[in-house]
Amino acid sequence: PRSLASISGAFGVIILWWRQLEVAWGYSHLMDGGSREGQGQRGAGGSRGCRVPAGGAAAQQQRREAVSSRVEVSTPVTSFLRIREGAFLWEQGGSPYDGDALHRPPFVLFFFYPFVSAGDAVRAVAFAVLDALVALVLRRVAQEYLQSDEARPSCSLRGKLAKYKVQDARKWDVAHVGSEAGSGSDVEWLPDAVALIYLWHPYSILSCVGMSTLVLDHLVVALALLTALSRRAVLSVLLLSFATYSSPHSGFLLPAIALLLDRSSSNGRKGVSMGLTVGLFLIATGLLLVGSRLAIGSWDFVHAVYGFVVLVPDLVPNVGLFWYFFMEIFDHFKSFFLFIFQYHIAVYPIPLAVRLSHRPVFLAICLLAINAIFKSYPSVGDSSFCFALGPLMHRQLAGMRHMYYLMQVLLFVTVLSPIFWHLWIVTGSGNSNFYYALTVVFAAAQVLLLSESMLAVFRYDRGVRRKAAEEMKEGKYGEGEDGLDDRKKEKRLTHVRNKAKDN
Repeated sequence: PRSLASISGAFGVIILWWRQLEVAWGYSHLMDGGSREGQGQRGAGGSRGCRVPAGGAAAQQQRREAVSSRVEVSTPVTSFLRIREGAFLWEQGGSPYDGDALHRPPFVLFFFYPFVSAGDAVRAVAFAVLDALVALVLRRVAQEYLQSDEARPSCSLRGKLAKYKVQDARKWDVAHVGSEAGSGSDVEWLPDAVALIYLWHPYSILSCVGMSTLVLDHLVVALALLTALSRRAVLSVLLLSFATYSSPHSGFLLPAIALLLDRSSSNGRKGVSMGLTVGLFLIATGLLLVGSRLAIGSWDFVHAVYGFVVLVPDLVPNVGLFWYFFMEIFDHFKSFFLFIFQYHIAVYPIPLAVRLSHRPVFLAICLLAINAIFKSYPSVGDSSFCFALGPLMHRQLAGMRHMYYLMQVLLFVTVLSPIFWHLWIVTGSGNSNFYYALTVVFAAAQVLLLSESMLAVFRYDRGVRRKAAEEMKEGKYGEGEDGLDDRKKEKRLTHVRNKAKDN
């Protein structure tokens, strides 16, 4: 019943969002004064059959523009309109960073430059293809994850091997805790589920229709995770460097990638040291910055891209927490609180990497979620990428206690967001507090989801360790018996014999 209710709620969100787009298109049509309709009736001999295709194309274009103008979908950083403005300045012989239009680095501008001159239909297909590529890469990520050590229950024993007298966790035969956490073979359905959740999530659909350039960040991060899981160290670090170059907050994924590359594979292939990973990351990022300087002939992009993200000069409303706070705060306190807000994001990766060193994939999911909640200019597309990766931990997350209620909160916020925006901006019957309250609830629901998922994973690990301790007492070692040395086994057998004699 809960699954059916969630699916029904998701369909309800899609329908309500579509109704909001219809309303937005209706307002723009009324402002046009029906001129396009009148021209259609007078042109082409007044034929109704000749008027429908043009009207349908215009309606589709207006709906795409309505979605792309939504502050929940496009931000000053990810808006494709900013790419078009930067490309126009570049074509006129000036710097694409003149003024306050473009906040993407040069190579990202060059990537999307062919889309600027393409038609609307070609552009829409191109963004859909990029989204499909992200889904395919996420499917491969799920397949590689199922072959990794983290997908096995013995992953919970990492860091506790000395306590349980096991030399190699991969040889420890422990079943999953709780058969209700997932029955059947994960290999059969999990990769497809991850891809479909990303493709059919309402937030992903809105980002695709709104032509958000965030899809490039998703593609590069997904490729970095895939190459790290498949032990392609150099390629993974290069991809993470480009992701950081494109979106600075992606650099917080470095601990997760370093942990993935540092672990030895099941076929005996040695991992790459963390120091080497960090050094290669810094060199690749520096080369990208120098290459950008050579490409456009100036360092203007540094302040326009990275200074814009750190200093937050544009306080346009979005689903984040920065805009309203710095709109209301006094100017002489702004520098202090900017440091606090940015430091708050940067403080999480290292402690989480220490605590979740045995689960680097889950660490990456947590860091992506933190970026989606607390970065300067977030959008709903950031959250959809985290939701798509969530099923990888479906056995562990089955222990979440309040997931259903938190998902309902997210659904209600998604429905109310365009309504409160309409009350504030269009009708003027509300104020900014209406909309900011929803963004706070949206962030709080995501924070609670993240904390609930971490607690569920910790409970799962404790359950596996408790089960391992019980098997130690009962003498059920399974494959882990090969990991014990002869001296410890002889000592344990002597203890059992002495206890039998006493009895």
